[in-house]
Amino acid sequence: MHPKVDEDLMKKMQMPPKSDFGIDKRSTRGVYVFLHYVCQRIVFIGYNDWEKPAPKWRRVASQYVMRFWCIVVMVCAGFFHIKYIDHTKKRPVSRQPKDLPKFKWNEPYPLVGPHMSLFDIISVGGYVGTPSFVAKATMKNVPIVSFLLKAYRCILVEREVEKAKTGNSHSSSAGLIVERISYPQPNEYTPHIFAEGTTGNGTCITRFSKGVFIAGVPVRPFAVHYPYKFSSINYDSVDAFPLMWNILTQFYCSFELEIFDVYNPSEAEKADPQLYTSNVGRYIADQVGLPYIDDIDMRDKTVCLHLQRGKITWNEALDELDHIDQLRKEEKIKDAERAKANMLALHRLETNDREKRIEHMDKKL
Repeated sequence: MHPKVDEDLMKKMQMPPKSDFGIDKRSTRGVYVFLHYVCQRIVFIGYNDWEKPAPKWRRVASQYVMRFWCIVVMVCAGFFHIKYIDHTKKRPVSRQPKDLPKFKWNEPYPLVGPHMSLFDIISVGGYVGTPSFVAKATMKNVPIVSFLLKAYRCILVEREVEKAKTGNSHSSSAGLIVERISYPQPNEYTPHIFAEGTTGNGTCITRFSKGVFIAGVPVRPFAVHYPYKFSSINYDSVDAFPLMWNILTQFYCSFELEIFDVYNPSEAEKADPQLYTSNVGRYIADQVGLPYIDDIDMRDKTVCLHLQRGKITWNEALDELDHIDQLRKEEKIKDAERAKANMLALHRLETNDREKRIEHMDKKL
């Protein structure tokens, strides 16, 4: 059997039989979205300057509204066992380094972590807040939802580059993320990033995308987990309706959220975004006791989903996975070359700076 389509991969991707009850997941949260929309409309009455950050009082009020409705949805869905661990608050004040600040919802550090379920935005937003996040470009055409995307200054991306007419491709979205986190301004909307780019099944953390790490700025890692006994809440490859049915028919659901210390990149990580990306992914995986799989990403899952839904044959899937493997090898080579060039440039800058300081001291003497 092909190494990329073996039992281990199938287990990681957790591919159940296709369900005939597929339904757009937006309809399962329609009531919540509408009520949330009405409240946000009230918060932003008389406000039209969507190109600039909203006044602080509007942002704070918007966050309270979001957190309230997120928690309402969590309770209605049966999430009665909630475990929230903020590791930044457990450290004694006497051992609080300046570069490890305690977590705040409006801090300038991007909140970065894995993606596990349909509820991730709701669950994380309900307990720690979400100033902004990345969303599919097609969502801006959905009535009501489009206003919420404006209110949160969401970064819209198109997963398929060929369809980037409705938004930004992954490559261009990386530029928008870098711009937002590299040049912080008052009341800026720091994005909340699910770095895997897709949801997983909770048994591992797959390869992170490097978009948010290109800037080389510190990030705030987090991890979500949905412990279960009867039915998994993770949104891997099952259709939305049977997943929601399983969630609502359980006695209760569990949710765990962990916030970690700010991850400050080293000079080597700043010069090599892929190294930075992998190290943060492995750091989170180590903290929660899961393996980090560096050779599986959203592209592999897309192939598996197409295979499961009968859109492609096994031979076509094998060919596509081989092609993805080759692309990953080429990407790693390019990343290594770019990192080497960045390190050389950094070394030259440091050398020039050192020579200028010596020259300045000589003039003083």
